Amino acid sequence: MPSDLWKQIKQALIKAMSLEGQARADFINRLECQSSELAAEVRELIDASEVAEEEQFLGFTAKLGELDDTVVFNHQPPNSTYDTIPPSPEKERKGPSSIPTDSINPSLSVSEDFEINELLGQGGMGVVYKAYQHSLRRHVALKIIPERLMRTPEAVARFQIEAEAAAKLDHPGIVPVYEVGERYGVHYFSMALVEGNNLAAYVDDKDSRLEQRKAAEIIEQVCHAIQYAHDRAVIHRDLKPENILLDLEGRPRLTDFGLAKVLKEDEGLTMTGQVMGTPRYMAPEQATGDQKALSNRTDVYSLGATLYALLAGRAPFGADTLLQTIKQVVESTPPSLTEFAPNVSPDLQTICEKCLQKRPHDRYDSAGEMAADLRRYLDGYPIAARPMGRWKRSYLWCRRNPIVATLLSVTTATLIAATVISSLFAFITNQALHEANTNAQQLREAIKESFVFASEGILTHEPGMQTVRETFLENALQYYSQLALLTPKDRASQQEMADAEFMLGKVQATLGDTPSANASYQSARTALQRLAKQSPDNATLLSKLAKTHTELGSLAQSQLNSLPTKTSEAGNLLLEQWVEELANALRIRQRVDEIQPFQQESQRLLANAYMHLAMAKGERGVSNKRIEEVEEARKLMLQAQEIRQTTIRQLDDEPEIKRDFANGFFNLANLRSQLASLTTHENIGHELLLQSIADAQQAIDVARSLPLTAIDFDAQLELSNYFRLKANIEFQLSLLEDAESSYQRSLDIVEKLSARNSHVFHYRLRMAETYYNLCNLYFFQHHTIKGLQYLRSCRECLVEGIRIDPRQDKAGAELVSFVHAVALALAKSENYQLALEQLDQTIAPLLALIEQSPVEYSKLQIQVKSLQKAAEQIRSLQQESKASPTA
Repeated sequence: MPSDLWKQIKQALIKAMSLEGQARADFINRLECQSSELAAEVRELIDASEVAEEEQFLGFTAKLGELDDTVVFNHQPPNSTYDTIPPSPEKERKGPSSIPTDSINPSLSVSEDFEINELLGQGGMGVVYKAYQHSLRRHVALKIIPERLMRTPEAVARFQIEAEAAAKLDHPGIVPVYEVGERYGVHYFSMALVEGNNLAAYVDDKDSRLEQRKAAEIIEQVCHAIQYAHDRAVIHRDLKPENILLDLEGRPRLTDFGLAKVLKEDEGLTMTGQVMGTPRYMAPEQATGDQKALSNRTDVYSLGATLYALLAGRAPFGADTLLQTIKQVVESTPPSLTEFAPNVSPDLQTICEKCLQKRPHDRYDSAGEMAADLRRYLDGYPIAARPMGRWKRSYLWCRRNPIVATLLSVTTATLIAATVISSLFAFITNQALHEANTNAQQLREAIKESFVFASEGILTHEPGMQTVRETFLENALQYYSQLALLTPKDRASQQEMADAEFMLGKVQATLGDTPSANASYQSARTALQRLAKQSPDNATLLSKLAKTHTELGSLAQSQLNSLPTKTSEAGNLLLEQWVEELANALRIRQRVDEIQPFQQESQRLLANAYMHLAMAKGERGVSNKRIEEVEEARKLMLQAQEIRQTTIRQLDDEPEIKRDFANGFFNLANLRSQLASLTTHENIGHELLLQSIADAQQAIDVARSLPLTAIDFDAQLELSNYFRLKANIEFQLSLLEDAESSYQRSLDIVEKLSARNSHVFHYRLRMAETYYNLCNLYFFQHHTIKGLQYLRSCRECLVEGIRIDPRQDKAGAELVSFVHAVALALAKSENYQLALEQLDQTIAPLLALIEQSPVEYSKLQIQVKSLQKAAEQIRSLQQESKASPTA
């Protein structure tokens, strides 16, 4: 059938379905006069819809086949809507002023502020026009609800949800909504007008296919936009190439939130069993109408399907009818990408495969995680996803086809039974022998390694694993508590007792129980000191004792950093404890090095002991304004670097030593910067700051020389810190362009880390602090608007951190500190209203969190009161300014 006729059938069908009784009959009679073929097709489709209504079946949709891309249909009486329906050929010839027959006349129904220029497109959820807004002298895209849907409360509610969902999202990758309105019962909203193609233009036409790296770059940006929406409880549910626009600069802009699910807001608008979205790009749980199963991973599936389409030139699935397509989505594995794109990168193929898994939990946990893997591919790093092996594919096939799999297994069972039974007996025998040879010490070591894995390893960074990690640590706490209590107090068990107390202290410190951790470490230290006196040349015992001193010093340091002022009496006591513990650790490390000279690990730990003591002494020297002590700290740091450099000459490929070497330069840069702040000689201070920049650059260079296998999350965070320190010093020297570049490099790294796992708090904190650094930099250059943009990013980052984990007090404290400082700066320059806006925009989301859960967010009351007090002070200053004669 000619495509033009199909277009006319769709237009006529939509019109006919909006009519009832005699009006529908008259309309079809008029069609008969125009075209008997057209009328016959429409009658057949209407008959199919009536059968579907009686049988509660998808016959109507099945008959339509692939007439349309976006559908909303259900197992109840059908209420199908269609998206991106082009106007009929006749209307195209009439030009932009032609208005679809099934829509209202926008020039009469929408505000006179908008002058309609042309029709851009129409679909199930609305008609879109290009319009000129006179009041703001700009062209916009104007979306209006179609006339046939105005009588449907559910459709009006969905239209409103689209407007509200898009309006609440302020992201450069999402087409912004400008204005939402209603006139004479007609609902409409205006959006930014994006001049350019949508991604569908790069799918079917082989000649215009995007290069695979470009496709990955685009989808990475879309992933970040979707993650932003997900963080604000909005699931798109209709991601596809047609809904991703490319502006004239090639940047993707996400649009069409007509099927968006605003969590906890649109409940009740979706009937049970209703299927919504675009079949070729929808996830299996969406295709089956399982509304409860919809989650952020539903959008992840569609992102993968869109990437697949860009690479393959076709969607993962597509059949002659919608029902067949849905059946493929639910039951079939998509064809291999290499079938359509033989030169596709294996990494991109793996990313697509992970997104297109049938079970949501087998996909990426978030769009941000998918973006991180795309960035790894683009930067040349190994991706986190792993290709699916043959056995995994077989397992998934069997799970989807249990009956067939069972029959196959019966036919092969007799052939392999003997082998399985003999292997099983061998396994059981070996297992028994293994258990017989396993002693308590091996068990303790296994538990210890598991604790390190949970507290310091992959669980610290893995998306969605923070709750698992905390549960594991709570169990470890109980284990070590009981082990410490039950270990005999006799001399032979003293080392086991010390080990148990040390590990208990580690668990308690990781869980934030500082007083208990301090007591456990001290108990371990006392036991190890007693043992060391009995065996003064036992390097293993001495190393454990040095480690205990180091942990006690770190505990004092963290307590010191949490104080509001470090110069208080409590601060001085903690500072002295920090220095004393690390001095003892260094003394013991020097003794170990004498006992076993030139041992690589001993040398590494000795260098670290010099560095840790240097950091503590440097902090004490700055606190007491004693240049000589800071200078002494600098010399200790140089000794650490000398030891490391010697080791690197011998073992150039040792990544752990190199990371320590980079950290040494970072801390050396900090110490020189601290010396510069204490010196009264301007030239000396300037020279010290220049040396600090050189040290920071050396830290960056060493970190970049690490092999790819050593660049884990912590290494990336360290590199971000190096760039940030370099930027701080450049800012001090008024090297503003260099500072801006270094801050941006730092921000790029930490943004990717946070996108990988938004629940790791210290990533979010570093990101917020860097946003604030950039805010200050632009304020210093009198770029107030740009500075406030970064303050907004900082505020959103910290508020989201509080929302995710209300226990993180530091997020609230830094939020108040940053916003208060900016508000005061604005007030001093008499920008009172702008200052008050910053405070109000910070107070509002905090109050919303408190209202949402008063108990969970009770601590926020302190932050809110502090900000409200600041607002009162600024209002007083504003009133004084108005009352002043010079005002």
